[in-house]
Amino acid sequence: MEVAVLGMGLPAVYLASRLAAEGVSVTLFGGPPDMVVEPVSMATVEEFSLGDFVVGKLRFLARFDEEFHLDEERVRGAVIDVERLHRNYLRRAVEYGCEVLAGSDFHLHPELKVTWRGSRVAVNPDLVVLEEEQGKKVPAFLVGRIPFNEDSVEFYESPRMWVVPAGKLAVVGGELDLSWHRFEQAAFIRSYSLSRVLPAGQLVGEVVRLGRAAGHTSAEGFVLEPSLYHARLLVDLLLSGGDLKTYEKAARMSPGGGPTSLEKWLGTVP
Repeated sequence: MEVAVLGMGLPAVYLASRLAAEGVSVTLFGGPPDMVVEPVSMATVEEFSLGDFVVGKLRFLARFDEEFHLDEERVRGAVIDVERLHRNYLRRAVEYGCEVLAGSDFHLHPELKVTWRGSRVAVNPDLVVLEEEQGKKVPAFLVGRIPFNEDSVEFYESPRMWVVPAGKLAVVGGELDLSWHRFEQAAFIRSYSLSRVLPAGQLVGEVVRLGRAAGHTSAEGFVLEPSLYHARLLVDLLLSGGDLKTYEKAARMSPGGGPTSLEKWLGTVP
């Protein structure tokens, strides 16, 4: 089997490393997107052996109302260094023989053509996995700060604004009102745009969608947790020769979207 993966985000390199380890011919096209630290549940840390990539434990969901009164709920979660995890999966994929055409540009219609180093070539794999796609933007800023609570995901007035701590740094995202949230000691380091797209709907031919391209993101813009589970499902189906309709059904289901998506993933505990 020959698999072409268009896009080089985290679910793509995870899928490539798993398939290549089993002797499948995999080629990665594109380039890695901007990545930020993300919260995941402890169940996901254990399920995917992510302990080496944890930069902080999460024990609370904290909300501040307009008067800045604090309300906290206990959770079981962790903050993951997504960029380092991405490099780990990519390194493993290359070690297992995956070909990487970094910086390539691809076009799906009317046929799959890839531009790389100034040349355009047609590619005819058995399966095409579309992993990246532009959509609605969720802004985020990496800041240096003194957090209110080092082990909490903080929401300000509503879940449309959030702060995820990562050691001495934090990612601030959502619908930002930078003058309102009262960080007295914060320095902006870098800005990001996290893609969030709706499920792609009917899959076409031998192209399947994964990650952003399939709507596997939360309302907050995070893609790590849902995309890993969908990538594993796709890998298991391909290796077992299972029916891709099982994956297609899952790919059309957006896991997030509601104001409680982070609580659901982190597993609020009594």
